[in-house]
Amino acid sequence: MKIKLLTYLLLLGSWSYGFAYTLTTDTVKHQKTKSVKNPATRKLTIQELEKMHKPWFDNCTFTNQYTLGQRLKKYPFSKAAKILAVSFRCLNVPDAPSMQDSLKKGLLSAKAKKLRGGLHIVKDSLDYVTLQEFKQLKQDQINQLTNIIYNTNYRKTGFNTIEGASCYDPRNAFVFFDKKGKVYDYLEICFACQHYASKSDRLDVGVVCTQKYDMLRKYFINIGVTYGTIKNMKRN
Repeated sequence: MKIKLLTYLLLLGSWSYGFAYTLTTDTVKHQKTKSVKNPATRKLTIQELEKMHKPWFDNCTFTNQYTLGQRLKKYPFSKAAKILAVSFRCLNVPDAPSMQDSLKKGLLSAKAKKLRGGLHIVKDSLDYVTLQEFKQLKQDQINQLTNIIYNTNYRKTGFNTIEGASCYDPRNAFVFFDKKGKVYDYLEICFACQHYASKSDRLDVGVVCTQKYDMLRKYFINIGVTYGTIKNMKRN
């Protein structure tokens, strides 16, 4: 009887030791496999970003970020029934009061209007008299334009510094018409100083990487609108 009891106690002790050992090893294993989170990355200062920046980061690259369908659904292309690429003389100085009165009364001749310069939209209608050239964009040309605007970005994102000149003497524009033939927006472009302006704040040239304006300049030339796109041209 004593031998059986002794044997039972020995077996019980052995089982208890094994169970304790298993708990210990599992806990150690669990502790070893626990992941350690990295500390949050420190935000770089502008000075540090400037030191890291390389000139070629500002170069343009084709991203293919948006499909043709996605691009055409973006404003202003989603609403356009017709798009014109146009050129016109730059408006050097504000109109004199006498010229403004004559313009309102319709007394200016076609020649005087053309020499006056500028892009003029009167009651949502385009004044063609002031234009030097105009071309209606075909569908493949619209597709190409959306690629330049939406799918042309910086070669490397980060601290990018592209700036234009302080002047603004636009001679080219894209004019957008709705189904009723009304102008609902336009995008003026000044290639001499690399700036743009639009009727609304919803329209721009996209990311202004280094070659963006030159790409748009060549685009105008390729579709047959050359006035205002030639480098080193005279003021008017």
